Amino acid sequence: MFLLVTHLDGYAQAVDTSLSFKGAVLGMSLSDFKVLDVTSVWLKAKDIGVKSKDKEVEFVTPACTDTYRFDALLRVFRVIGVAEPRDGEVICFTASGNDSIYASYGDLSVRHGINSDARYLAGKYARNLYYRFYRGKLYEINMQFSSIDAVDIAESFKQKYGTPTDIGYEEFQNGFGAKWKAPVYRWQNGSRQLSLHIGSGLGPGRDVDDNDLSAYVVYLDTELSGLLPLEKKVVDF
Repeated sequence: MFLLVTHLDGYAQAVDTSLSFKGAVLGMSLSDFKVLDVTSVWLKAKDIGVKSKDKEVEFVTPACTDTYRFDALLRVFRVIGVAEPRDGEVICFTASGNDSIYASYGDLSVRHGINSDARYLAGKYARNLYYRFYRGKLYEINMQFSSIDAVDIAESFKQKYGTPTDIGYEEFQNGFGAKWKAPVYRWQNGSRQLSLHIGSGLGPGRDVDDNDLSAYVVYLDTELSGLLPLEKKVVDF
């Protein structure tokens, strides 16, 4: 196992680089992450909801925010289903979908994603990908896949990380009452955890669905995530 020594609040900290994705290591600083894979593209201002005297504006990733009240972020990265950042939390996006936006090249406008290669894991394309930081440290990487792709990803993880530390199961039921279980693989290294949920997409009578996003991969630092403040509950009654 290779350990990289960094510093957090003046103390030496060993960061496990074996559970990393595209160079992003759990526990790394937000400032280091922002210069990890910088990509720039010129976009039509009107396409991403930016008011500008210029027809085109430069959009740079990683794009990070502590709130979703940023129209360009919503349009480019489609953050539907990603929980609102809590106090002290920042969420970053490194890549948009292949068909998320229009990028302009001279007089030619084509469908184009920002840094789309950053969404591939074990040769499979993640339909959603985001990074969560708390107090300036990366504690979670989250991405969504189809169940059929997740099966292949599981085999790649086993080759790279060995036998899972733990295998659990999630139970599902369809509208006709049929029940089935799908595995959840976990690799644990201290407070750092990698989990792969196969999801519900391979249940009985289910065809392969291109829109199936029930599988997901989570890289998580449980020590850092345990410091998060509780979500504020809305009391409207």
